[in-house]
Amino acid sequence: MNILDILAYSALPVLVLIAIRIISKIEKDEVKKSEQDMDKENFTLRRTKASLWVGILCSVLFGGFLIASLIYPLITSDSRIEWWICIGFAVFMSLGIFILLEYFNWQVKIEGNNIFYSNFLRKKYIYKIDQITKVKFICDISGEKVTVFMGNNKLFSVNISCIGYNLFIACLNRKESIIYES
Repeated sequence: MNILDILAYSALPVLVLIAIRIISKIEKDEVKKSEQDMDKENFTLRRTKASLWVGILCSVLFGGFLIASLIYPLITSDSRIEWWICIGFAVFMSLGIFILLEYFNWQVKIEGNNIFYSNFLRKKYIYKIDQITKVKFICDISGEKVTVFMGNNKLFSVNISCIGYNLFIACLNRKESIIYES
């Protein structure tokens, strides 16, 4: 393996890391700008537009690669389909679709003392802020997030990159009986 091959193989991870940093910067700017205009008592936590574009790009790009990898053997003399490549493209295309579904379906709406939560599958729940007994701050592979509990039952989690996250934390801080864990 020569130096050009090494550079070619190491360029992709570096480009992915650069893209992640750019997207997170765009998300932070959008969150900051959007939260300035929000009402402090009635607001909605939602995903950023950057996650919408990541979902669209991921779905279209890997969907196109999947279609190309299935069509290429049919139009050339090579009749062998590399299934592991197709499966890889399908997994990343599914990830993009998952991001899109979460962008359109997931939200937490705060109206006074009420919390209206809609999950990934659009199932709706209604809670009172007074019902929250514990808040746990977690940092894992998906990023920093806060998980809200009623007793020992998990209600929902909110990622730090969501619009309205800081307002939500301020809203929870006004309630003195919540136990905070990290």
